[in-house]
Amino acid sequence: MSKVILVTGSNTGIGYELVHLLAALPEKHTVYLASRKLDAGRAAVEKAKKEKGVSLKFVQLDIADPKTIEAAVATIKSQEGRLDVLVNNAGIAEMSVQQSATNPNIPALRNTFETNVVGTINNTTAFLPLLRAAASSGGDPAVILNISTDMASNTFMASPQGFLHQVLSYNTSKAAANAYTIALARELRDAGENIKVNAMTPGFTTTALNGFRAGGKTPEQGAKLMLPWIFLGKDGKTGEFSALFFFFVFEGVG
Repeated sequence: MSKVILVTGSNTGIGYELVHLLAALPEKHTVYLASRKLDAGRAAVEKAKKEKGVSLKFVQLDIADPKTIEAAVATIKSQEGRLDVLVNNAGIAEMSVQQSATNPNIPALRNTFETNVVGTINNTTAFLPLLRAAASSGGDPAVILNISTDMASNTFMASPQGFLHQVLSYNTSKAAANAYTIALARELRDAGENIKVNAMTPGFTTTALNGFRAGGKTPEQGAKLMLPWIFLGKDGKTGEFSALFFFFVFEGVG
């Protein structure tokens, strides 16, 4: 069944690879690429058409700007009338800023929380009516997928394998977003709504977010790991945080 899918922050990196993978599927999904900047988003749509041979729709959407969220909701409502899948991929890291638990950078902390937590919540709340419209059709559930990080797992970070504790703003903001994911999933489930909400991390992937740090997955490899969490049936999981690499690590250490 063809779905209407929106991926925020998808003009570059993992988000860009994800939208073109989704658009290339045989089900002919309607896929919206979203970008903070108008020119960058339109250029990404043209790039996907030229290099990947896929057609994408575009909405300008900055999750830290409520006005752009409202405009994006209005556009998708008028053109589609529903939203089957929302992938909250947009986020910032502030990894280049010197910071730690004993010497926090408060502006960086506020900035990351405003985008990664407040922005994600505002965006999700605004799109809930369109997700509910899709969920009420009686078919597959609507899906909300929040893209997280290994470093948002308190279990992992408290283990001997934990690392990069000094990236305080990013780690704590994503941990807070994980908590929101669980709260939203439980509330919708307990209300009997046909909407699944999960968080997942593709693991260490080399992108602009981490300054193209070497040694990670390619963006396309990271994007492919998201696909099973986008297409969930009625018995699909909700309120989960998937970090498959670290589940494997914990298996090995007991």
